[in-house]
Parts: sequence; C-alpha cells; structure tokens
Amino acid sequence: MKRRVIGIALAAGLILLGLLLLFTALRRVQTQIVLMGGGVTVQGVVLEKLVEERPDRLLPFEVTTYVVRYAYPNPEGQMRTGEQVVTQGFFEVLPGQGAPARVTYDPANPAISAIDPRLTFPGAAGWRAGMGFAALMLAALSLAFSARPRPA
Repeated sequence: MKRRVIGIALAAGLILLGLLLLFTALRRVQTQIVLMGGGVTVQGVVLEKLVEERPDRLLPFEVTTYVVRYAYPNPEGQMRTGEQVVTQGFFEVLPGQGAPARVTYDPANPAISAIDPRLTFPGAAGWRAGMGFAALMLAALSLAFSARPRPA
C-alpha cells in the first residue's frame, strides 16, 4: 500500500512538472502559433546571425541558441526589426548579413513577426518540450509499476 501511495505521489509530481515544461515550451513558440493562423509574407533582409550560449531559468545549464535579427517593411512601408531564435538547420541554410529573406508578420499586429514561421522548438524551447515529455513518460511508468501487485 505504501509503495502505491509513493508511486502515485511521484507520478503526480512528474505530471505537474511535465505540464509546466510543455506549457513554457509552447509559450516560447507563441509567435509561430499566431502566424499559423494567417500571416502576411514580405521580402525582408537579414541583419545579423549569432550563435549564443543563453541561460534558461528552468534549465540547469546554458543552451546553444541560433539567433537571427532581421528587418522588414510593415504595411505603411516603414522598416521594422525583429529577432528570432531558430533551429540550427534553418540557421545554416539562411544566407548571411544583408541577404534577402522572407519574413512573415501578423496583419493585425505587424510587430509580431518571424523569419521562420514554422512551428519548431529551437533552443531552450526544445529542451523544455523534450524534458516535459520525458517527465510525463516517467509519470506513466511510475503509475504502471505502483499499480502492479507485489509478488508473494
């Protein structure tokens, strides 16, 4: 009985941790989710490409991030700038500084933009999503093993 209670308590903690990590990962890619609903794509320009080690307050280590800074014209024709953490694969195929690039923005709010509007989990968001799924799988295993009858 005691083993079952411990297993259920462990599973509950892991479920909460997993859901928290998944929620924060989704918040990191909120811009892409907004743009999936119908963004406008314009010709922009790459301003800068950076590889950085960034700390994350929910992770105990720094994460290598691939950052792209870009500029694009808003509906009024004025240039706006943006910054996005992208996947390593996208970063490597994107041309360098001064190169033209497609930028997608939200027509309702042109300040919401992305140079890579696909739903991906780069940088810390990827680690959070992976750790969240791992915590949920460990919770399922904990429940499965705590529900098994004890051998006589």
